[in-house]
Amino acid sequence: MIHRVTARLRTHAGVLQRRGMASHGHGGHGHYPHGMHFHVDPVHKNAGLAFSVLTWLWIFHRAKEDGAVVLGLEHPWDHGHGHGGHHHHGEGHEFEKEEIGVRPRLVIKED
Repeated sequence: MIHRVTARLRTHAGVLQRRGMASHGHGGHGHYPHGMHFHVDPVHKNAGLAFSVLTWLWIFHRAKEDGAVVLGLEHPWDHGHGHGGHHHHGEGHEFEKEEIGVRPRLVIKED
């Protein structure tokens, strides 16, 4: 019984293998199937290279600036105002909020 099943599988595998190679079309005409040959203009090739370099430089710049935040090693709100701003705008002002949904109001501190 097992011999009959495996014999049938062997004959079908041979047919499928021969049928699968028939459509590949490798006739020694280069690297593309069915005789197709593509040419890329050097302008497009150089433009693609320039934009890919620009993309990778941008990715590395962003990784340097906030890579730890992306990796989850620190929170974006841990280090102040960001963008290198060390200005102390609004120093001495406080806001109070009475309840949820109410706009905070400015409370001026008296020194």
